[in-house]
Amino acid sequence: MIRQDQLDWLAVKTAQAQERAKVAMAEHIASLPIAHAPRADGDRAVVPSPLLWGALFAALPRGARPLLKNAQLGQAGNLKLHFSGERLGQDDLDVFLALLRLSQDRHQDNNLGPQLGVVVRLSGGALLRMLGLTDTCGSGRAEGGAGSRDRLEASLRRLTGAYVELRGVRGEVFMGHLVTGAMRGRNGEDWQVTLAYELAPAFFYGQAGVDLRVRRKLRGKPLGQWLHAWLSSHGGKPLRHSLETLRRLSGSVAAAHKFRQTLVRALGTLDDALGEVGLGLAWSIRDGVLTCHQKKAAIARIGCGE
Repeated sequence: MIRQDQLDWLAVKTAQAQERAKVAMAEHIASLPIAHAPRADGDRAVVPSPLLWGALFAALPRGARPLLKNAQLGQAGNLKLHFSGERLGQDDLDVFLALLRLSQDRHQDNNLGPQLGVVVRLSGGALLRMLGLTDTCGSGRAEGGAGSRDRLEASLRRLTGAYVELRGVRGEVFMGHLVTGAMRGRNGEDWQVTLAYELAPAFFYGQAGVDLRVRRKLRGKPLGQWLHAWLSSHGGKPLRHSLETLRRLSGSVAAAHKFRQTLVRALGTLDDALGEVGLGLAWSIRDGVLTCHQKKAAIARIGCGE
């Protein structure tokens, strides 16, 4: 029988070993070079493609968001997406892309992309301008506040609280938070934001350049924004999916029999938005399957019909 003094000795040794492991891990992290996301040019942001391949940033209407715990969401290919936190929408993707783009602009070295795992000070006004929002104070409360700063704060709360597990057949693509910290200044204007260091390896699985001009033109049209992000994640190449697959991947809450109508309107809106920046969208729906691709020159819509 093991005596109590032996158990106490074992507990002390275990605690010491755990403490040494924590110190070693902290020293290892401190020794790592600063991680940078890929650099973006112009009015674009670069984001890991897998984050746009499913319902992580869903095409949700305005209103209350459900709180999920380890819920499996729609995701393309062999990837599996589990999510915990308040459900993210396309408005949250807008904020996430703005953080990536503005974090890059804060570096003295313009050849570097956004810095990850490091606190970056951002102007609230600059964030709102990047989002195409008027700088209004609202109620000063993020929950229920009508002002742009309130909505920005609510979105940052969702992003910092969200926990994402994106797994591939060979292991995890990403596991962690997208934003590890955000603090609003006393005057309600400036922010100190930390993009997750763990994002760095996710870029190796593919990078999507998202045109922020198009997203601003689609603001308030969540399915149109999702379609644009989805096409951007595939480089605008021809894609073919059933409507039911698209409904699942987009996280749309529209009923199956109404999703086609919603999708047709979103495709038309996206074509118009692309046309304003010298691009175009070719698409058709046949037998419940959408075929579409982005064109470099504006073109007339092909139309839709079963």
